[in-house]
Amino acid sequence: MKLRKQDKVFVFECEFEERHIPKEAGFIWHPTPCYKKTCQACANGVRKNWWTAYEEHAVKLIEYADEETKKFLSKWKAVRDKTKEASLAKSADIEIPAPDGLNYYPFQKAGIKFLVEHKNALLCDQVGLGKSVEIVGLINYLDEIEKVLIVCPATMKLVWKYELERWLVRNIPIVIPHHYTTLPDKNQKTIIIANYDVFSRKNPLRDQLREREYDLLVLDEAHFVKHGSKTNRGKYILGGGKERLKPIKAERNIFVTATPITNRPIELWPLVHFLDKENWGNYIWYTKRYCNAHQGRYGWDVSGASNLEELQDRLRSTIMIRRETKDVLPELPDKTRQVIEIEAPELEEVIKKEWDAYHKVRTAIEKAKQRLNEIKDETSEDYREAVKSLKRAKQAAFEEIAVIRKETAVRKIPFIIEYLREIMENQEKVIVFAHHKIMIDALMNAFKSVAVKIDGSTPQKDRMQAINKFQNNPDTKVFVGSILACGTGITLTASNFVLFAELDWVPANMAQAEGRATRIGQKKHVFIQYVVIEGSVDAMIAKKLLEKQDIINTALNQSGDEIL
Repeated sequence: MKLRKQDKVFVFECEFEERHIPKEAGFIWHPTPCYKKTCQACANGVRKNWWTAYEEHAVKLIEYADEETKKFLSKWKAVRDKTKEASLAKSADIEIPAPDGLNYYPFQKAGIKFLVEHKNALLCDQVGLGKSVEIVGLINYLDEIEKVLIVCPATMKLVWKYELERWLVRNIPIVIPHHYTTLPDKNQKTIIIANYDVFSRKNPLRDQLREREYDLLVLDEAHFVKHGSKTNRGKYILGGGKERLKPIKAERNIFVTATPITNRPIELWPLVHFLDKENWGNYIWYTKRYCNAHQGRYGWDVSGASNLEELQDRLRSTIMIRRETKDVLPELPDKTRQVIEIEAPELEEVIKKEWDAYHKVRTAIEKAKQRLNEIKDETSEDYREAVKSLKRAKQAAFEEIAVIRKETAVRKIPFIIEYLREIMENQEKVIVFAHHKIMIDALMNAFKSVAVKIDGSTPQKDRMQAINKFQNNPDTKVFVGSILACGTGITLTASNFVLFAELDWVPANMAQAEGRATRIGQKKHVFIQYVVIEGSVDAMIAKKLLEKQDIINTALNQSGDEIL
């Protein structure tokens, strides 16, 4: 038996009774020269023999290789092993610039180092591990990155802006353009944040973005282009289609997704093929090996899945870095909180009414507090009356604001539903908390086949049934709860992702709701998001709570008064 490298393929010679050895390694039998233009074996001079074009197959038979082939495969394996090790790394010896008071976790440093060493990469850390921070760290580290395009879902544009403003140490302007925005000169340093919808239909901005060349292209939630050139957004970003469009041109390309391997590996193909054509260039081989491709009733069926462990291993040894929460849990706090601001210019009038009411009641409360402070004798009738006046001011404040907040909640419903659908692309189960019944009912109507709820109207006997269903039934994906009704006595450890569709103005109430996912039995890091409308009072409150991580726990776990 003998293995040798022949041009761009590997040939294995053996006796007939030894044929199982190359076959099990993945080699193909080439019976006789066919001289077809598409035959890779013939093109590389293979005659009647076993052959493969893949080093992964050949390295399995390295013990039979001649010296030259053995040297080639050993070097190839060393590179692959190093990449795989880096894909799992939890720390790295690298100094990365960071703003004062902020520090990268060790695993984030390892992620940044991987991105520095791989111009094209698939960044697949689990949700909550700070993939966006790793991207900003890369920009901080490499001075040659000056022109950046970040494409993300519409709901994530302001999150990216927030993380960039928080972590970026370099003076690079950040731009969020709209459809008819004129972009800065293409030669200027700029970080552009655009949403996928820009590429879904014809508009001036799409053409402007495609005309430019970038130092870095980032596709956040990259599964949005999983159908490749079959969709507008896919072909106008990755290229292809009937028009044979060119892809967006960038020196570096980083595709970000928390779910690289789904039950349909075919959806991964456009991403890996774009990032690494050398190792992921053969569509037919990919679909046969990983998509269980076979001839179906209506043609070639590539919707299946096969050899998923091998697929993950091959991804790690080529372009993918992925760390799971359980692997880096000791480095993380018990909870991480994030504000998701939704752009909603159509709600400008409602937001203005909310702020007017907020300032009005703040003034009333301040006057009542000032009157209270002026009275020295705490036993006097005047003092008791001032205390009552303060309580009445607070009660009136909440009654007035409550009406406006309900209107905001109603207008916010479509945004919450859209965002929750995006979250469910990456999460097995999600806990959603809301304040108003109209919001809770709307979420249940949107997700009723996979959702359960507990609010003030839920009978006691039905509560435990809803909890058990969420905890134990894999088909129940969403728990919808009232912040107040779910404050105590409920365990929801089946999910570590908590989404607040609305905020409560009493921090202790939110802390109690959060605690449903962090009770005994929760073995994962809990990731909490507050979804707010850009410019709203809720957005201001959420940002204040998240300004400093060490203040958050005190603020949200206190039993003190409402935020007013």
